[in-house]
Amino acid sequence: MNSPNDNPLEVSATALKPRDSSPESLLAIRSGFVRPNLRKGQWFSLSTWLHLRSDANEISGLAAGLGFNQKVGSAYGIPAAEGTVITARLEPRTLLTSDNLFCRRKPIVKNYHWNGAPTNVDFIVKCQASHREDHVIETVKLYSDGMQIGEVVYTIGFEQGSWVSAETKFVRTAFASYSREDAQDMVARLQGIEKAIPSISIWWDVERFRSGDDWEKRLAAEVPTKDIFYLFWSKNAAKSKWVDMEWRFALQSRGLAYIDPIPLDRTPPPKELESLQFTDRFVRHLEYEKLLRQE
Repeated sequence: MNSPNDNPLEVSATALKPRDSSPESLLAIRSGFVRPNLRKGQWFSLSTWLHLRSDANEISGLAAGLGFNQKVGSAYGIPAAEGTVITARLEPRTLLTSDNLFCRRKPIVKNYHWNGAPTNVDFIVKCQASHREDHVIETVKLYSDGMQIGEVVYTIGFEQGSWVSAETKFVRTAFASYSREDAQDMVARLQGIEKAIPSISIWWDVERFRSGDDWEKRLAAEVPTKDIFYLFWSKNAAKSKWVDMEWRFALQSRGLAYIDPIPLDRTPPPKELESLQFTDRFVRHLEYEKLLRQE
């Protein structure tokens, strides 16, 4: 097995023209290419690929063999350990999905099992014919252990002169906000993400500074400079004045999209953050572990 530092994974994008009655395809690869005539009202496949940089030529060759000739974009990778489960999450703004016909805002979640070989997941989507604008913007977020590690933002143009662009952003730095009472659970989650994605640098040593007079200055120096704000949310966090101060500063300085909620129990989110996703498949596991510790 190779060291994760030797295998930076790559993510990017591509689009396919429809074949007869088959869906169009939008592939995410390191070097993207686009074929024309994406049309509203037609289904196509929105795909996100993970692969090693050394496999980029193979995937680009496949795209070229299918007739792609216009480059979409590329992305530099991050190290990822083999065996890591990476979750792709699409929260449609405009597109309908085959999983989501009657509830457009319902997120669609699919998993990669990263073993070093090129792999992808597909979301079957379409833009309604009645959509007024000539393009849509959609985001596929990438997670490991329930924590966001990156995202691919697709801009898709339709009809004559149709086009696709994709911008991939990886999380390389993060600020962790949590209650002191939840430190054990928080550290366990951080150890998991650092094992899977060792290149992420997470600033979590907040306890040393919270009681100081210049904590607000420290927040101003640390929070805006990170790629993401991990909010470890729980009953304890909801009561913490420090956590409250930290997420409000993050919201004010960088906006809602900057905050990644990581629920540790089923405590409802604050009103200002209700539009964010505060559900996590790890919550049941954490609750089970807590019960074991109490026995």
